[in-house]
Amino acid sequence: MFDRHSPGGDPFLGQMARQTGRLDCEDGVDLVGQHLEVQSGPEADLDDGAVQAGSDLLSPRPKFRCAARPVDDAGQDPFAVEAHPDHRTVGRTVSPDSTLAAFVRPDLVAMGRPEGDQSDDDGIEDVLYGEHEIIFLEELWGDGFLSPGGPEEVARTVGDVDLSGKLVVDIGCGSGGVTIALVCDHGAGRVIGIDVEAPVCDQARARVERRGLSDRIEIRQVSPGPLPFGDASIDVVFSKDSIVHIPDKETLAVDVFRVLRPGGWFVASDWLIAHDDEPSPEMAAYIAAEDLDFGMASPRRYRAALEAAGFIDVELVNRNEWYREVARHELERLTGSQRGRFESLIGPVGLARQIATWTAMVPVLASGEHCPHHIRGRRPG
Repeated sequence: MFDRHSPGGDPFLGQMARQTGRLDCEDGVDLVGQHLEVQSGPEADLDDGAVQAGSDLLSPRPKFRCAARPVDDAGQDPFAVEAHPDHRTVGRTVSPDSTLAAFVRPDLVAMGRPEGDQSDDDGIEDVLYGEHEIIFLEELWGDGFLSPGGPEEVARTVGDVDLSGKLVVDIGCGSGGVTIALVCDHGAGRVIGIDVEAPVCDQARARVERRGLSDRIEIRQVSPGPLPFGDASIDVVFSKDSIVHIPDKETLAVDVFRVLRPGGWFVASDWLIAHDDEPSPEMAAYIAAEDLDFGMASPRRYRAALEAAGFIDVELVNRNEWYREVARHELERLTGSQRGRFESLIGPVGLARQIATWTAMVPVLASGEHCPHHIRGRRPG
């Protein structure tokens, strides 16, 4: 049975399918400001993932990205869901007799699109790195950085590759810290930072403008697919911890080779899995907790992809020992003295999700199955 309420008298926008045991919303429905109640029967289906009575609400890629928190409601023990800017689901057990309640706050974003539809004709986009995700990661990793290590890890990744005066492409530029470091710390002549999501591109452009570097840095939002550059047009292709989102490493290697000038370098860091088999249960749980569309590959597969594309001087350096210690300290920050600071930025629900992710990550780093690497290869010439 479904009941709906409209706080403040606002009408419910869009059509709701009213089916016993299932809550569906049609394409583009706007849930902002709405309160929904679902009496949980044998099955209540919220988003794209079925919620079995007595199970966790953990839809990996739901239509409506929600974070959850328990609330008190007239003596009942309902399950409350608020749309959260990180667009991921955090779960709590739904008992067979409990009420599933959802209220979408007007100041947050509700996703109302079928799976796979990322069009923006109504201003809603399916993003992995929204504003609150950016705020959290920059608080953890530094201004402009959405992966660990800051400018020091950028420097370790660049190593002895000379960027002076070079035209560099930064794949997955995020909110701009890496791109700026390539210019300010390593002397790149011009850097084109590319990313597929508007929020990070907007942040990166603003950061570049504040630093007065618009004449040397260009930020482009691109569509997934081939690199939007001509053959043999780029001196160095760089990426820091972003090609984990590109599952086809072989096609990527071929395309990077295509755009590089003879003698040009591909220089990257990325998050890898240590083997080519199915992830262990612990690794699978970590990947699910991240919920960032990871397409992790092994060092063997990366090397094979680069060499098959034509790269020489291929080198991979395991960074697991470094990051497993860093990650332990990060978890201590999230759960210890800085907990209040993070909670003030992303709320108790958002912080609980991040703590769960780091708690799942630390063991697979300790086992070595999660093994960040530096990766490089050179186009002959």
